[in-house]
Amino acid sequence: MSRPMVDHVAQRERRLDALIQRFGLDLSRLTRADHGAVYAKAKWNCVRCRNPYACIEWDEMPRTETSAQPFNCPNSELVYSFLKLPT
Repeated sequence: MSRPMVDHVAQRERRLDALIQRFGLDLSRLTRADHGAVYAKAKWNCVRCRNPYACIEWDEMPRTETSAQPFNCPNSELVYSFLKLPT
């Protein structure tokens, strides 16, 4: 049985989780933020992203280059603001 939309959503969620790991964010803390609303918003941003390969290209850069490159993603503001939250 073909499930293209389900596969699409699952693929985008895996990219988001990889991105979260790449930034070193605590996934459990992110999923608890605002009772899950922050993570749900981030997943929705990924599902409807108009440039889904930008994060893959950014993630494939060597680690030293990524820090100097702009992060072009609908979740970039969310990720960067979450990085500034106290632990």
